[in-house]
Amino acid sequence: GPREHTVGSPGIAKNVLTVGASQSSRQNDGEDYLAFFSASGPTDDGRTKPDVVAPGYSILSAGAVWSERGECDPPFLPTYGEHEGIAYLAGTSMAAPV
Repeated sequence: GPREHTVGSPGIAKNVLTVGASQSSRQNDGEDYLAFFSASGPTDDGRTKPDVVAPGYSILSAGAVWSERGECDPPFLPTYGEHEGIAYLAGTSMAAPV
């Protein structure tokens, strides 16, 4: 979580870029804060981590259903959860492509 010294291997290795996830405007603290699941530094030798932070909470993403065709193009967006091949997801994996 966002407590100090929580970045682990391989993120603490030299020359490794780590990506953190910020909260979204939908969360209580707002988008200026690290998401509760995102690790942070500094590392034991004093390097700042994460190196890059991007939105990673309540991200609308493809949630493809392998058995259906065209499911990622619904007639309307979900307000929460998953609907017809798209879903609101969270994680540093959602922050990395940004």
